[in-house]
Amino acid sequence: MSHSILFFTKFKEFAGTQKIILILAEVLQKRGYSCMVVVSGEGIFSQKLKQSQIPFIPKYWKWYRLRDWVEAYGFLRSQKWDAVFMHHNRLFSLLCKACGIPVIQRVNVPTSFSIPRWGTLPGIDRFFSWFTDHFITPSKFVEKELLTQGIPSSKVTWVPNGIELEVCTPLSRASLGLERHHFVIGSIGRLEHVKGHDLLLAAFHPLIKKLPHARLILIGSGSRESFLKTWVREQRIESAVVFLPHQENIFAYYPLFDLLVLPSRAECLANVLLEAALCGCPLLASNRGGNDDFVKHEKSGILVDPENTETLMSAMEDCHHHKEKWKTYAEEARVRVEMQFTKEIMAQKTIAVIEKVIQENF
Repeated sequence: MSHSILFFTKFKEFAGTQKIILILAEVLQKRGYSCMVVVSGEGIFSQKLKQSQIPFIPKYWKWYRLRDWVEAYGFLRSQKWDAVFMHHNRLFSLLCKACGIPVIQRVNVPTSFSIPRWGTLPGIDRFFSWFTDHFITPSKFVEKELLTQGIPSSKVTWVPNGIELEVCTPLSRASLGLERHHFVIGSIGRLEHVKGHDLLLAAFHPLIKKLPHARLILIGSGSRESFLKTWVREQRIESAVVFLPHQENIFAYYPLFDLLVLPSRAECLANVLLEAALCGCPLLASNRGGNDDFVKHEKSGILVDPENTETLMSAMEDCHHHKEKWKTYAEEARVRVEMQFTKEIMAQKTIAVIEKVIQENF
């Protein structure tokens, strides 16, 4: 029997959750499911959906407007959906349940699970959990947080992220103004406070006094971009720091890096770590959130407190001075990706949850 699945995400960027939605929709369509994606607008994600011939509608409902509630309700009632898979949105889950549609929510971080401006009012998480049939999280850390909030363990499943095992075709160093002798540190992610780029820059500043040939490549866009660029100019390190916007073919950049740094103040399980590991790049990540689900300290990489910029700097310096040790870490990380974090494993586990929820409701 064919089922219809609606995917919902409030972001139009092609980031971690959007990549996962694309993978799931592709696999489900091959199995004969009918799929549609609601995305907040046209962008790289919608282009990817078009390429994969997955139906989508660009909609951005603002929940403080009554007419948007009416429109969204009408849309949900216009077709029979067997389940909705969404990227944490409690108000939309309430609307789905009002239409009798089972809801599966993918939760990346506990804070995003709360309603903006409401914070974490007592009982608010448990109340809205009634409108979700099942929660999926890619992080053991987030799974623990959800259970602490009072959500039954029977409604929570840990499904680690999975990525495409692609052959890396690197860019030339010269294309970015880099030379062969440069020690290249890369960091990829939205330029937002939570991602900790200011901490990375604060650690990199004294590093280049010790290693003048060190270079830092920051790939991403966001609200902190102007602030970070201004700080770099004020410190007079423009020649050592390169800012690049979001790159669609990100796999072409990882092999350029001698080290990938993820300095996030909060994190779930970043696809960046998996992708970099797949390309053989050594990993240095913050010890926050779910990073240790993948990076095992002094085995498949190094974990540090990102707020301790001296420790962060020392770890980067250690990678430069002890390349063979870090190469061993990188090899272990690559094996972990290939054995446990493939898109096939992720899709199989997630679809099992979707089918279980559908079976329980029909």
